[in-house]
Amino acid sequence: MRMTRLVDVDHDSFVFLYPGQGTQRVGMGQWLLQTFAVARQVFDEASETLGYDLRALCRSGPVEKLTRTRYAQPAIFTCNAAADAVLRCLGCIPIAAAGHSLGEFNALVAVGALDFTDALELVDRRASLMDRVAAPGLMGAIVGFSTPQVERLCTSASQGDRLVVALENAPNQIVISGDAAAVERCLDLARRNGARRAVVIPTSQAFHSPLMEEIVQEWRSVVDGIPLRAPELTLAVNTTGAVESSAVAIRRAIVDQMTSRVRWTDCVRSLSRTGTETFVEVGDAKVLSRFHRSMASHGRCLGMSTRRDLDAVVESALWRVPA
Repeated sequence: MRMTRLVDVDHDSFVFLYPGQGTQRVGMGQWLLQTFAVARQVFDEASETLGYDLRALCRSGPVEKLTRTRYAQPAIFTCNAAADAVLRCLGCIPIAAAGHSLGEFNALVAVGALDFTDALELVDRRASLMDRVAAPGLMGAIVGFSTPQVERLCTSASQGDRLVVALENAPNQIVISGDAAAVERCLDLARRNGARRAVVIPTSQAFHSPLMEEIVQEWRSVVDGIPLRAPELTLAVNTTGAVESSAVAIRRAIVDQMTSRVRWTDCVRSLSRTGTETFVEVGDAKVLSRFHRSMASHGRCLGMSTRRDLDAVVESALWRVPA
């Protein structure tokens, strides 16, 4: 493979965005692992910390294990971190970051608020706690309605059950979460009212909803025990969608994220105010890039799921000459 040498870097080019749970798949991260030693180093460090072989799990599965929350979250976090390491190795440095749900922990590392090992251990504990939630629930995606419209549907469909808007992924792509019967009623109501799409999302629990309350106190004690610093770069947090610079507020946001709405659209809007035109989805996924296309006024979002994708990222900010 013909390599390139980096000559000049515009460090004001990038906002890094990190995908979250749901992007796991057998084979994730493999082209990065095969191509870049720094990616292998990240996976090896994570495997040593966790006590099992993440590279083998991501390469070969089994899919039932990789999709289980307990293992999916550390795997996605590590794949995102490996992708981040590759970008930095190539000279691509962010000026701002945000992460979608689980991806927020990658963003915290990216802006200097958390060390990699502390973040990985935090993700591992989070995954373990969420995996054991006993309350049955569902999540569903509704496409074609705004947040206020979906909120009204939730009010009509709840009928005393727990049901909330869980994720604002894009202006017309909303995820609901709560008790199974209420989610089903809401999806049916959305279909009958003309939603372009209204489907159950195959998840093991009702994330970002009141059904997570049973683990919040234990999660808070875990978060309180980690060293957390004020970010060195601009960071937008899920719970408010706003830029946050206080370590105290970020710690609270990490705890609150367990039961609170992910305001992803607002995160992107907040980070677009940095004046940056180029966002990068840092990981082996294209889900945030798809969300971004419906927010075209906030610049473009590049991915790095293939070598061609990565070259487009590097070429957007670097002058490159043959090595």
